[in-house]
Amino acid sequence: MKQPSNEAYEILDKIGEGGMGTVYLAKDVMLERYAAIKILNKPVNTSTEQMQARFQQEALALAKLNHPNITHLYAFIPRGDTYWMVMEYVKGNTLEEWLHKKGAMSSLMACSMVSQLLNGLEHAHRKGIIHRDLKPANIIISEEGEVKIMDFGIARIRNSQRLTQQGKSVGTLEYMAPEQIQGKEGDELSDIYATGNILYELLCGHPPFNGDTDYHLMKAKLEEKPPPDPELISKTTPALQQVIFKALEKKSAKRFPSVSAFKAALLKSIPSALLNEAELAEMLKRDVQEKPQPATNYKGMPLSISQRWLSLPAAIRALSATPGAVKLPPIRAFKFENIAAYLNRWNTNKSIVLLIGVVILCAALLTANYYSNRDKEKRIGQSAGSVVSKEYHVALPLNEAPAQIPKNTGIIEEQLAKNSLPYMSAPEPVRAKEDSGKKKTKPLPVEKVKDKESQTPDKNEAAPEEEVTEESLPPTPANALTRPISVPAGKKISVILDQDLSSEEKHKDGAIVRLHCNEDVEAGGRVIIKKGAPVYGKIVDVTPAQGRRKALIGFVIQRVQATDGSSIRLQSERFRLKGQANNVPAVYKEGTPFSVILGKGTVK
Repeated sequence: MKQPSNEAYEILDKIGEGGMGTVYLAKDVMLERYAAIKILNKPVNTSTEQMQARFQQEALALAKLNHPNITHLYAFIPRGDTYWMVMEYVKGNTLEEWLHKKGAMSSLMACSMVSQLLNGLEHAHRKGIIHRDLKPANIIISEEGEVKIMDFGIARIRNSQRLTQQGKSVGTLEYMAPEQIQGKEGDELSDIYATGNILYELLCGHPPFNGDTDYHLMKAKLEEKPPPDPELISKTTPALQQVIFKALEKKSAKRFPSVSAFKAALLKSIPSALLNEAELAEMLKRDVQEKPQPATNYKGMPLSISQRWLSLPAAIRALSATPGAVKLPPIRAFKFENIAAYLNRWNTNKSIVLLIGVVILCAALLTANYYSNRDKEKRIGQSAGSVVSKEYHVALPLNEAPAQIPKNTGIIEEQLAKNSLPYMSAPEPVRAKEDSGKKKTKPLPVEKVKDKESQTPDKNEAAPEEEVTEESLPPTPANALTRPISVPAGKKISVILDQDLSSEEKHKDGAIVRLHCNEDVEAGGRVIIKKGAPVYGKIVDVTPAQGRRKALIGFVIQRVQATDGSSIRLQSERFRLKGQANNVPAVYKEGTPFSVILGKGTVK
């Protein structure tokens, strides 16, 4: 079909197309304003008369309505073999587009939108108009923050001729009430069900019911109760949850009896005032332009807590930009009265405030732990009459030292080479019972050893070769091989996943993840973590693939087993994997390698 032309309107662009008509952006030449012109398409599987009657009924429904939350009808013009419906042009985005951009919304934003929707719906019901096809794609939000109901194409006008055959369902399946699925004629309570469905989706990011096929979706809506999604539970009050589930009752008689009752219960369940149009527009605009993206490193992985600490000033600036919130002064001039004033309006920023509180608490604990360890090491290093070996972390008295000292023991070995220690008595070795009868020899002082070595043997007699036996060797300190070894904190090691992790196993949320170490870890001259040592983590994110929501599986790695059987804490990123597309599961395969960092600790 050619683009429409009329001397009264200048056609600018095609902005949409549906089963019944095509919508164009036009300019009213005489009034110098923009308009949306909907033109009836040529029917394919429906008779022309039936399409024209339905198109005209949509125009009649809009003509009866005059409300800021419903798009206005300017004119209905017959043009040759078709019709033109000239309507108000609303510059903005539909709820479907906002859901695609933002995902799930806060309870305050969602309820503010639905409150305006209920205002327009209440006006339509008073005029005897039942929409019967409410869904996010048929609700638009203007740049000024006004929520407007559109597309009354299958609307029903009470006491008018019925255009839908008895027993035939009309509407969009995801938002249809159970009675509409059964082929009954929708009424005001069907619109209430659709509105509850929309509110649920705004809060959770997906409709309450999903199915692989239309049959499974219809079966779920007719037989099952709406699931209490964890995101819905976490961000709403119990009172608001009751309002949503009452609107989604399968039996229409159990729902709110009217839109006004629905709205009254909704307002009562919200602990704070709703956003007005200007505040809603500002919040939506800011979320699009300044929506914070998760901080990532060069590999695209989320930053650790210590790295995110560097972004704290940016988080504080984001808080101060919230509509209605107290504008926070620079950090240097922060005052307690400003904090108190802001906390009075903190209901929209709980998650950010809690995040900042956790970050500050963690930073304080880490700082206290650092200075505590440093002071402890300083006290040990300053102990009088002690020589500290860095590698073995033991203190040896100056007047005693083992005659046999492991290699690379630093200052002790150097002093022995210079013979700077006047006398060293080795501790008595622990012998087995059968050796107890042997004579124990006391080591000679260093001076006597020198005199003995300086004696010249007889020229005609070969010097007897001293037999070296285990008993003749200097004893090894009892703690030489059992002294604690410090873990090389901060060292990066490789671990391997020992199992598949799937986003479709919702019941495994919080379950233990099994991995193993992919390398030997040495410290103090010995292996403290063997290759193949068990490693453990925990699943923290499980989102199955449903509808428009992408699948997600995530976990953290927490500890590894050392050679002495103890556990060493590990620092890991929050590993998260999303599905490649909608309805595609996310799976970490067995054998996938990951990098983690050793924490502080000791191994015996």
